[in-house]
Amino acid sequence: MLSLGRLPLMSECEICNETFSRESRSPRMLPCGHTLCLPCLVKWAGPSESELKQVTCPECNQKAAIPPAGFPVNYAILRSIEALAIVPVKPAAAASSDVMCANCEEQKAAFFCQSSCGELCGGCSESLHRIRVNRNHVVCGIADMPKPKRMCSEHKDQEALLYCMQCERLACYRCGFGAHRNHGVVDVAEAATEKKALIQQRFEPRIANLRTRLSQIDEEQKLSEHERLSIGAAITSSADRLREAVTARERQLQQSLASLVSAKSQKLALMQDGNSAALATLNQLEQDLRSLQDQDDVSVLDAYGGWLSAVRQGEAADDRGILPGRLLSELDVSVLTEAIAQWGSVHDLPPVQGVVFDQGQARWSMLVRAVEYEVQIARVGAIGERKSDIDIKANAYRRVFLGASAQCEVPFLECGEFALRVRARFEEGWGSFSSAVFIPFEFPPVRTVAFSNGCFSWSDMGGVLMYEVQLAGPIEEKANEAKYEQVYQGNAVSCPYSGFKGPGEYLARVRAQHNAGWGPFSAPFSIQYQGIEWDASKATSDISLSADNKRVARASDTIGTWNSVLSSPLTSSLSRIVSFQVRVDHYVQKSNTIGMAIGVCSRTLSETEVVGYHSGCGYSAYGGDIYNGSPDAKSSHAAYGSGDVIRVEVDFDAKKVSFFKNGVLQGQPFTIDINDHEPLHSAVSFIENGDQVSILD
Repeated sequence: MLSLGRLPLMSECEICNETFSRESRSPRMLPCGHTLCLPCLVKWAGPSESELKQVTCPECNQKAAIPPAGFPVNYAILRSIEALAIVPVKPAAAASSDVMCANCEEQKAAFFCQSSCGELCGGCSESLHRIRVNRNHVVCGIADMPKPKRMCSEHKDQEALLYCMQCERLACYRCGFGAHRNHGVVDVAEAATEKKALIQQRFEPRIANLRTRLSQIDEEQKLSEHERLSIGAAITSSADRLREAVTARERQLQQSLASLVSAKSQKLALMQDGNSAALATLNQLEQDLRSLQDQDDVSVLDAYGGWLSAVRQGEAADDRGILPGRLLSELDVSVLTEAIAQWGSVHDLPPVQGVVFDQGQARWSMLVRAVEYEVQIARVGAIGERKSDIDIKANAYRRVFLGASAQCEVPFLECGEFALRVRARFEEGWGSFSSAVFIPFEFPPVRTVAFSNGCFSWSDMGGVLMYEVQLAGPIEEKANEAKYEQVYQGNAVSCPYSGFKGPGEYLARVRAQHNAGWGPFSAPFSIQYQGIEWDASKATSDISLSADNKRVARASDTIGTWNSVLSSPLTSSLSRIVSFQVRVDHYVQKSNTIGMAIGVCSRTLSETEVVGYHSGCGYSAYGGDIYNGSPDAKSSHAAYGSGDVIRVEVDFDAKKVSFFKNGVLQGQPFTIDINDHEPLHSAVSFIENGDQVSILD
């Protein structure tokens, strides 16, 4: 790029010496020929009502009336700057869009006729502008289509080309030179650039946080997949080992059975050999018995002795032949049946019994051969919502304990109804889970909530991460439901508060956060708030209070002494912006002194001290001077008197105080020293007898 060094003087504003630009330093040409940037032109305008309609050129002192649309842009200067800086000018070109052609309604619009035809596609634009009456129409690409003008809300006929940074609203030139002249008025483009940067600053941390969370979820998914594969491999390995053990056991039992059957067969063979003689004897005896039936009586009696002797000899031989057959009853199969019973026990490991939960601990009965125990819990729903074991999904459970002990503490992450189950691991593997034990869990509520002397307090529960205080009110009689808002979060057991919205009944409640989550709220605590009031204990001797301490007056003819009074505390670590209003009931200016001062301070004032002039920050009636802690730190604004309402607003986060007269801000907020250990009070100081003010709720 060509280096031209410093740009020539014609490219810079005569006031601020900044280079003109289309966005933040728009060059505006006065009728006298001199050119100023828009921000300097707004600042250079005179403050009086008569001068709001004209401006004086700082170069030649020639006055120029402000036109309704503002002074014109000096495009010649802008073009010279762009040419010297070699800034390419984007040509008006056709661009695709989602807008349909207004003529044929079939094609997407590529051009825009600024005269009357509107959005047109290429074909319609060419055909329509061939017509003589349309040849002078101004046509641009659809991307360069002029944006609709935004008109000023105050001056409906003026385009809003400016932006008030203080009021945060669009404004026209008349507003910029008038009501918003001292508010930091800038060009719309410059304001938009600044707001975009602020939005980007707010978005970037959230975007980074979301990206981190998504990355963490992605990592968790990867870990879950890795865990699934690892556990799946362990399951397969365990199953393989179990199958090998079962197969080996089967072979062993089959071999035992074969051995028993073989022994039985051998014994049966021996029995068969030993009984062959008995079978022959049996046949002979049956034949002899049939022959005996055929003998006559005399023959039977003659042969009786010989028959009897033969029978006795045969019985002795029978006993010796049948004896081997008795071995059948002595076959022992107890070893085999016991082995089968032991094999079946591999598949029937006993479940854990006697599971109970008491005082945060789970306990169960120990099993003789157990190596370790596992405890799992699952949230099944709200308290009282119970399910059967088979209705609780396995992936709903999470492990909370793994060890050899027969008891453990159970950590809960939230309130609700929980199911708890236990199982034991043996050398052979895991046994089955116990039946689920249902446990309703709820954190205890915070107790003894109170509000006294502008401070909330409650009982310390111990082991708490933080407390939260919520407030609702003022409560209307017909309200169906109180609308609570958070006013405090922290680990203290008390906190000051004075951010009440006005007198009435308020409801407060407190809850505690534990390692496992938030507990329930305490019972609502009712507070009858009377509003900010003057404090007699923080008043000098000649101060008179009335109207329930809402009204204060100087009641003394003593000359040359100041009388002051402070209100109840304003300091609040909860409502970060606190304001109060004071109406001046009576005020007479008798000398060129401060006369009366309204403001804030943190200590009681003596009869020689004035709020703001000696301590704190105060707004004086005479001259409208605002003092910030000393006579030297002052700025002049609008004076006030009887009937005026002064509002004081304290921002505890920014440590600033602002003053308003009848709703109009007086200057910029003033920085003050706010100490959490010294409460801030509203304050008023008088010097004339009879002067009086009242606090307005």
